[in-house]
Amino acid sequence: MDYACIQLKLDNEQTCMETLKKLDKAEEDGKKRLVYFSWLKGQVLKRFKEHTGKMYQLLRMTRYKQSYAYFLIKMYDLASEYNKITCDLSRENVH
Repeated sequence: MDYACIQLKLDNEQTCMETLKKLDKAEEDGKKRLVYFSWLKGQVLKRFKEHTGKMYQLLRMTRYKQSYAYFLIKMYDLASEYNKITCDLSRENVH
């Protein structure tokens, strides 16, 4: 869902609550997308390392720190090991 056009309706107590609920939903979806894209980056980093055998090339070409790159790879490995997590990540971010 596109949240770029959320209108802040502040007319009364009820419209304020409705607006807060929409903003909470947008924030929750944003966090899920962040995890999903981090998972995808871990997959790419792992494949890059498999192709080259060297991570330092990638680190020089990007602004990633070594610890962050390995964190993403580990996250990808763990999520892939538990298939339900991977399916949930993919399903929630298809739209």
